[in-house]
Amino acid sequence: MLPSVPYLPRNDIRIIRTNENVPTSDMLKARHRTLSANGLLIEFSDSFYLEKVLMKEIFYNNNIHLLCKFTTHGGDITIRYNTSNGAFFSPFDYLDGYATELHKCLKNISLWLYAAYVCPNKEMGILPTEDAYRNFTDDKQAKVKFSSIGGKARSTLSKSTNKHLDFEKYEQKSVSIAGYVRKLPVGQRASKEKQRLAKLIGLCLNDNEAYVEPFIRQSWKLKINTENF
Repeated sequence: MLPSVPYLPRNDIRIIRTNENVPTSDMLKARHRTLSANGLLIEFSDSFYLEKVLMKEIFYNNNIHLLCKFTTHGGDITIRYNTSNGAFFSPFDYLDGYATELHKCLKNISLWLYAAYVCPNKEMGILPTEDAYRNFTDDKQAKVKFSSIGGKARSTLSKSTNKHLDFEKYEQKSVSIAGYVRKLPVGQRASKEKQRLAKLIGLCLNDNEAYVEPFIRQSWKLKINTENF
């Protein structure tokens, strides 16, 4: 999520204007889902400002933080949003003039894109679609594509269920698994502690759902052949 191209603010770069009456901050306190393991990619073409936006959730200290990397025509910008207390951070906090407008632009767009995916609302027009984005902004010519970035780790270390592997070429490695919303078996409900955690991080879940915190598990990974280095 680190910037690859430095952002150099210029007054001649047009900033996207948005509908500021959309209550995305309130909506995000009652989200229905989380992002996929590797995040969400929104790609833009014919936008006068944006090229792509990459979003990823990080679970830390009983909070879910949204990390968002904007790739713009002027360079890269990374922001952070705390879903529990609504705190939003960008490199342009506490600055005046052009920077104030840019900070507001980044906040409005990132929260709207996030809400469109994790708590879409058809009646309010907050949806992960090109038309909905155009209605929210003055970026009317933009073509927009939302792509959930998947990626599954190997699910078990059992050799009996991994017979297709050549174990001379594979080794056990620790793999980080992102937090996610899980549907519970029929008749089961989340514990009070799990319900409290979901409420704390702003998830509005059904009775048969629970939030699974990020964890580390062991998986089989292909060994790196160092003989060719």
